[in-house]
Amino acid sequence: MVALLGWSARTAEKRSLAKTVAATILAAILLFSWVDSGRASKHLALIFNIESPDWVGSSRKSMALDSLRMWRDHLVLGVGLGNFETAYPGYQSLPTDLWIDHAHDDYLEAAAETGLVGAVLILSALALFFRLAFQDLRHRLRSEGGWIRLGAAIGCCGLLVHSFFDFNLHIPANAAWFASLAGLATTGEQSSNSRHSPFSQSKAASYISESES
Repeated sequence: MVALLGWSARTAEKRSLAKTVAATILAAILLFSWVDSGRASKHLALIFNIESPDWVGSSRKSMALDSLRMWRDHLVLGVGLGNFETAYPGYQSLPTDLWIDHAHDDYLEAAAETGLVGAVLILSALALFFRLAFQDLRHRLRSEGGWIRLGAAIGCCGLLVHSFFDFNLHIPANAAWFASLAGLATTGEQSSNSRHSPFSQSKAASYISESES
């Protein structure tokens, strides 16, 4: 993340930006540690399987491996978009009577459903997003709107990281919020530039002269 933020800036500005981002991340971690009652930390431990193996930790690993096998057997086109829960019982290695409808990993689930074609499209979309969201930061951060767009881009990154461990973007509210942030993060300065373009000024001047005449 620090590398992305400083990618388009000069060397001195890279260091300053990296220090700012590192300090912000450290402050966020310390604040989380202070306000956390222990429940969130326990949930994170289960996600990463830090504690002794239990059903939650082992189930995530099993679903991930099952999804990879599903992808291997349907490498090009996948099992079909939205068909994960239908195809999963044929690959299920997890002993449970629960109905598994998501892989708890948006990326593996998307790869299993859409194959290499979908994976390439998803990676291309992510590359385009990062390019539009983090390019020319030195110029962007001179304005208040640039900082707002940077915050929206970082919010998208948080959701994208979360999607490695859950079916985050399959929740409509989260998906809608991600789309809103992505749209804000990748919005350029065209609208503000158009208001101050020579064409707009000359057009406004002609309207004024016509009204005065």
